[in-house]
Amino acid sequence: MSSRRRLALLISLPLLALLLAWRRLLLQGLIPVDGGLMTVAYPNWSLLRAMASEPGWALWNPLRAMGFPHLADPLTGTLYPLSWLLALPSGFDGYLHGWVVAHTLLAAGGAAALAWSWHRLPAAAAAAALAAGLNGFFLG
Repeated sequence: MSSRRRLALLISLPLLALLLAWRRLLLQGLIPVDGGLMTVAYPNWSLLRAMASEPGWALWNPLRAMGFPHLADPLTGTLYPLSWLLALPSGFDGYLHGWVVAHTLLAAGGAAALAWSWHRLPAAAAAAALAAGLNGFFLG
């Protein structure tokens, strides 16, 4: 097997595992709903979208706890650039899909880069990417 073909296989294996692990979210459109998603994630996403037209929403959220400093709360992700990239162009389902895929790939890519820097073996990098991308924290 040529080195390009092996590299393509080692890259596609973690991507296929990601697709299989998150098939309900990515392929069937099912969203994992819990209390945090309904009370924190969706309201924060809607305020991020509102801030595009009214920047004053960034400072204070009158809808939460009788008023809450929105910008000062790290859970809102207001200063996180990826939140803005994902929140503005799509609806909440697209935002959630992008959030899951981007952060899973970020973790898998970081683990693969670390394993590559330690061992210089493509198989080690692929195994690290699979372990990081399919860990219990991401898959629940």
